[in-house]
Amino acid sequence: MFFFFYFEPYIAILGNVQEKGVHKEIYRELQRLNRKYSNDFTKPLKMIQEDEFHGLLHCGNHLMEILMELEEALYPISIIWGIGIGKSSQISRKTDLWEADSQAFQNAQKAMEYLQEKQMKSATAKSHYRIVCDGDNEAVTRTLNMSLLLLTSMKRKWSKRQHEIIKDYMEFHGGQTACAKRLGITQSSVQKRLAGADFYTYEEIMKNFSEAFGQIQ
Repeated sequence: MFFFFYFEPYIAILGNVQEKGVHKEIYRELQRLNRKYSNDFTKPLKMIQEDEFHGLLHCGNHLMEILMELEEALYPISIIWGIGIGKSSQISRKTDLWEADSQAFQNAQKAMEYLQEKQMKSATAKSHYRIVCDGDNEAVTRTLNMSLLLLTSMKRKWSKRQHEIIKDYMEFHGGQTACAKRLGITQSSVQKRLAGADFYTYEEIMKNFSEAFGQIQ
C-alpha cells in the first residue's frame, strides 16, 4: 500500500471519548504521549472539550502506537478516532489557532462525523477509526479503513485480562516468560490469552499499518 502526495502532508488526530468525567485521566495520558512522541508532533495533543482532543503530526511513523497506547492506558474507556491527512498551511509552533487553515484537521472532522453517524445506527458495521485523505489516495484509504473496521471488531472481543497482558507484552517486549513474571501468572496463561485474542494476527496488522503510515513524512 502506497500513499501519493503532491503537497507536504500532515496528519490530524481527533479523538472523542465515549464516557464522561474522565478528563483528568485523559489529560495526564495526553501529556505523557506528547513528551514521548514530541519529535513527531507539529501541534501536541490538546483537550478542546471534556470529551474531545486533537493534535497534528508531521509524520506517520508512530501514529498507530499513539492511538493504541492511549486506548490501552485508558481502558475500558472507549475512544473513536477521526484521522485526517492533508495540507496544513502556515503552521507555527507558537500559534494555537491552526485548525482553520488545516485541511488535515477538516478531514479529521469529516472522519469523526462519519463515525458518530454510524454510532447512532444499530444495524450497521461500526469502526472506532476513520481516515479521510486528500490527494490520489482513494484506494489505499479504502483498504486501510476496512482494515481498521476489522481491527475494531477484533479488539471488542478482548477481555480485560487480555488487554492487560497485551499492553504489558507490547510495552516491554521481553517475551511470554518475562510478561508472566511481571503479572504474577504462569507463562502458559500468557500464551493462552494471547492466542485467544489472536494477538499475533493483531501484531502483524499493526506492522502493516505502521509501514503504510510511515510513508507520510
